[in-house]
Amino acid sequence: MNHYRKRLIGLMLLSVLLSACGGVSAAAPAHLPPCYPAKNVYADPVSQHLIEIYDKSVESINDSAKYNGFRQTVFNELVNQVYHWSDSVDINTDDTGGKTVRVTITYVSPELVHLIILNHYLYKNIAYPPGKVGEQVKSQMSRIIDNEEHIFLITFMAPPSAEGIKIEFPLSSLTLTNASNLPVYVNHDDHNLEGQIVLRTELEYGFFYLPMTVTKDGNCQTVLDQNHDTRIVLNIPKITINGTDFGPQSWEYKYAPLINLTNIAAVQPYPFNLAQQIEQISPDTNQLLLRTSQLSSADLNEPGFWAAMARFLWYETTLDP
Repeated sequence: MNHYRKRLIGLMLLSVLLSACGGVSAAAPAHLPPCYPAKNVYADPVSQHLIEIYDKSVESINDSAKYNGFRQTVFNELVNQVYHWSDSVDINTDDTGGKTVRVTITYVSPELVHLIILNHYLYKNIAYPPGKVGEQVKSQMSRIIDNEEHIFLITFMAPPSAEGIKIEFPLSSLTLTNASNLPVYVNHDDHNLEGQIVLRTELEYGFFYLPMTVTKDGNCQTVLDQNHDTRIVLNIPKITINGTDFGPQSWEYKYAPLINLTNIAAVQPYPFNLAQQIEQISPDTNQLLLRTSQLSSADLNEPGFWAAMARFLWYETTLDP
């Protein structure tokens, strides 16, 4: 038997073995090291639309009805931005639908941070001179800007369970893949997100961070490029709940339109227009989100759910009293 025939038979045997074993799983993409970004999205200016709303609110600070109306407007903006920058995966862990685990990931975008700070200013009756609030917002964001990372909040919700719902969420395997097929892994995260997560009567949550730019082939490449990335896509290879593997899951967000018309119409039509009681336009100091039996099964098109999420995010990013 000549050398060519030996190689051919060997390849055929290898093919049979691979077929019998279901093939060889693909290796995970390499972890690419972060690098210094040429552009930091968190350093972008506050939109003129929001500055104008804030300035008008300051003008009416002695007229409680008008002032509270502006507070309603800015809080509505926050709620709708939280809705826009969030995606949820609902996993039914039994056949009766009684145990639904909801995993929501929110991209804490620059717009979201701007709105949280502006809501804080209006909540605290902080008045800056006309046109100056943008500078103040940027100064409040100096720590975020210096970190040079995209920020995400993840929440795990489920109905109350005396025995506890045990979740294994391999955050180190979660990847963001951009339009250039560039896989990016979590760079930093809150320690409570590592290892097993147990839900009983309260939700679990934390922040994780992805680099803005990574080094590939000797070049510093942008992770999210508004010229090409119309969507943010996050993927995780599996989620295990109470020992059962529920397979890969993904979260997706609209990031940037191919045609940006904001210079023509700055205000986009939002799905929610809430008339909140003024005392509800505040950070979540009464632990509203810990009522997980309600929120884990809430309709994701229900404005009350997103109002609760907005208040929760506001509190967790500012620790406002």
